This record gives sequence, C-alpha cells and structure tokens, in this order.
Amino acid sequence: VLNDDVEGAITNLVSGDDGDLVLEVGETWIYKASGTAVLGDYDNLATVKGTYTPPIGAPKDATDSDPSNYVGVRPDVDIEKLVSVDGGLTFVDADEPTGPQLLEGTNQPIFKFVVTNTGTVALTNLVVDDNLLDLNGALAGDTITIASLAVGASTEFTVAGAWQAGQHTNTATVESTYTDSWGNSKTVNDRDD
Repeated sequence: VLNDDVEGAITNLVSGDDGDLVLEVGETWIYKASGTAVLGDYDNLATVKGTYTPPIGAPKDATDSDPSNYVGVRPDVDIEKLVSVDGGLTFVDADEPTGPQLLEGTNQPIFKFVVTNTGTVALTNLVVDDNLLDLNGALAGDTITIASLAVGASTEFTVAGAWQAGQHTNTATVESTYTDSWGNSKTVNDRDD
C-alpha cells in the first residue's frame, strides 16, 4: 500500500510489476501521481507498507517512507510612471489623457519611473524602456537595466522630457526573465502610460 500524506492513496502503478501484483526481489515498481502546485514551501511524505507471509510463522510488515519538498515561486514585476509639471515637487499618476497641463516656457515635464518586485523571488537584469524617452542619457542605447531587485523592493529614477504642444502620451515597460533551479524560465513584464 502506497500513501502520500498530502495527496492520499497512490494507486497508479505505471511499470515494474510482472503481472502477479507481488513485489518480488529485483522488481522496482513505479507509481505516478499528480497534485496541484502551491506557492511557497511544500512538504509531503510518501509511505509504503507491505506484508510478507513466510511459509512458517506470522506475517511480517515492511515499511519505508521518503519525504519530498519544493518551493513554489511566482516571479512578478510592476512599473508605475508618474509625471511632474512643477519642477519635480509633486508627481501624478496620469494613466489616462489628459493628465496635467503644462504651460509653454515654464517647466520641463519630469517623469518618475518606479519599478517594484511584486513576486516571491529576486529578479535580475530588469530592462526598463520608454517608447519616447531616452532613459539613460549619454550612455549607449535608450534603456536602463536594473541589476537586481529583491522581493518587495522598489527602485525609482526620474528623466526630464521636453515640452511639446498638445497631448503627450508615452509608455514605460519593464521586463525580466526568471529561471528556476531546473532551467524552467518565465518572462515577466509590465507597462504603464
């Protein structure tokens, strides 16, 4: 009898038996079971019990158990883009037009980018981009790469833009790829106007 303390009885024998349903010397029976992956620490214990009945004497039980553990993770990231029209004193989250008005000849618009790790694992090499702004100034390219961001951590930076007539809309994006210890990868991203 094979039992898992979380999943219950395991009955799906997929290979190893020669058809007599007796676990003989040299046989290895392989069972298969599936469950629902969970976020965070997951621990379970498989236990097997068999009974041997000798030709003479009382039956004897044989048991063994083996634990299994993993950590379910969820990488995730958020970007918020805000704008200031008063020289950086106040910032507003102007996701929808029209946003604040800025009179010609006064201040430059200043854009604040806030990147937050909203997942359960540290992220590395987060690439921040904007469809209209050069985020890194004199450096090559126009993106910024954040080397790493711990769980729950945020980083922010500002970039000055140029005044322009009419409605101004631009979009910031962030992207990172997380790879687990088995080589499974997931790309996470977010965008904000």
